[in-house]
Amino acid sequence: MNNTFVFDLNRCVGCKACMVACMNENDTILPLNWRNISIYNDLRHPDLPVFFYSIACNHCSEAPCMKNCPANAYTRDTETGAIIHHAQRCIGCKYCTWTCPYDAPKYNQNTKIIEKCNFCIERINSGKKPACALNCPTGALDYSEEKPKTNNITPAFVNKGIGPSIQLVPLRNVSGPEITDPQIKASKKADFNKLIKDPATKINALKEWPLIVFTLLLPLILSGYISKLLVSEQIIRNSFLPLFLGHPWFLIPTGLIGALLSMAHLGNKNRAWRSILNLKNSWLSREIFFFSAMFAGIVFSTFFYEVHIISILTIISGILAIFSVDQVYHISEKSTNIKIHSAWISMVFVLLLCFMLSKTALFIIIVIKYFLYVFRKHNLPNKNRVQIILFWVKSLFSFLIPLLLLIWHTNYPIIFVSILAGEVIDRIEFYNKQEIITPQKEINKHLKQKEEYARS
Repeated sequence: MNNTFVFDLNRCVGCKACMVACMNENDTILPLNWRNISIYNDLRHPDLPVFFYSIACNHCSEAPCMKNCPANAYTRDTETGAIIHHAQRCIGCKYCTWTCPYDAPKYNQNTKIIEKCNFCIERINSGKKPACALNCPTGALDYSEEKPKTNNITPAFVNKGIGPSIQLVPLRNVSGPEITDPQIKASKKADFNKLIKDPATKINALKEWPLIVFTLLLPLILSGYISKLLVSEQIIRNSFLPLFLGHPWFLIPTGLIGALLSMAHLGNKNRAWRSILNLKNSWLSREIFFFSAMFAGIVFSTFFYEVHIISILTIISGILAIFSVDQVYHISEKSTNIKIHSAWISMVFVLLLCFMLSKTALFIIIVIKYFLYVFRKHNLPNKNRVQIILFWVKSLFSFLIPLLLLIWHTNYPIIFVSILAGEVIDRIEFYNKQEIITPQKEINKHLKQKEEYARS
């Protein structure tokens, strides 16, 4: 397991011969490339060097694609250390494209499944180099059977501590050409950071609307089920919620809709059953398993018997499903380091709905939930106009309207709708702030840091 790519940043000229060789070897068609070229300083900033990264799958020792795949579609070849993707196992959920910081797994729109670099394992087993390394005209990209050194990470290369099998030869000149004319220097540096364009994000609310609806339905179903039990146990004597949220004919159809929505983003829905095969490592598998367990408990309680232990297990499964949903997105580069995550916000939302007719409890939970939201928003580093507008709209629906109604005239249906509208905004914001790291985004981040340092 000592096989590794060797890449010399001083020799690469960005000719893309490695990309063409990979395409010819594996019969891939543009725009689907298993190997890609990322450029550092594409805008030719005068004080920074220009160089290239040729990146494919780095067959990491702690490969996040293999660890997080819910369908166990990845395995490691024991002889070469190559991470192999098995198309016949893939469900096309695209989660591995989120977890890999090197953008190695590629979703094929035609086959609806993932494919990626396989280290040219058949060539290696025949004593040959991978096609990309063999055809590099400058010798920048090569292949070695020696284990990469521990200090192989260079600036602007994604370093997530996952043991990429690539040995990088760092730049000899990192300062770039010297510009002495102050007028040229000033004009070249003007608004440099604003000109840097990041690649399109892999996660946003528009793309993932089925998952937004699913993550909204999950706490609604759980809160409806809990409130139904609270009323039946006479812990709460009167409640608006059980009239529809706690009714079986709301819970069961809504659960079915949630299950269908959770499968909507799968490329191969016929293999959806494979999504729970990696409970040991994948939070996506756990999310689906616990949601299914919660739904099964609700169905059993509705059509068979209301068993106390089943009810408890159903509630626990729902809580674990909410927590698992949050953990699924921990692979992203979030715009804040605050450790108050969406799972805990959703659980406060559940409590809020369950105690809809307990006026004091409802008042306290509304205040707590709103201040948790304010705390998260206050710590965001860069607030744009859209975020500010959403903040005030969210404040109106989640805080001001419910509290005014509680103080002046208790109208629980309107309070419920208002709070739900605020929760929709919260979920949209949650998805829009997710950032999946890629080689080009890491390069751009490094460029901006270098420019800010130069200005200071």
